[in-house]
Amino acid sequence: MIDIYEYYKKIKDINDFKKFLELLKTDYINNRKAWENDDLESYLEGLFGYIYNDQDVNIQSTWKKFAEMLLAAKVYE
Repeated sequence: MIDIYEYYKKIKDINDFKKFLELLKTDYINNRKAWENDDLESYLEGLFGYIYNDQDVNIQSTWKKFAEMLLAAKVYE
C-alpha cells in the first residue's frame, strides 16, 4: 500500500493529484479513526483553518499545495 504522506511529497501535475485523491479516499475508508475531522462539516472547517493560518500565502498555487491542504484538513483544528 502506498503511504499517502510520501505520495503527497511527489505530486507534480494533475495526474498525480488525481491519484492523491484516490489515496485520500482510501485513507478515509481504511483509517477513519486517524481522522480528527471525519465528517464533512469538521473536514471543511479544518480545511478553512489550515488555509486561514497558512504562512505561505505568497506562493504560487500548485496541485501539490492543494493536496497539502486537503491532507491537512483531516486533522487540522
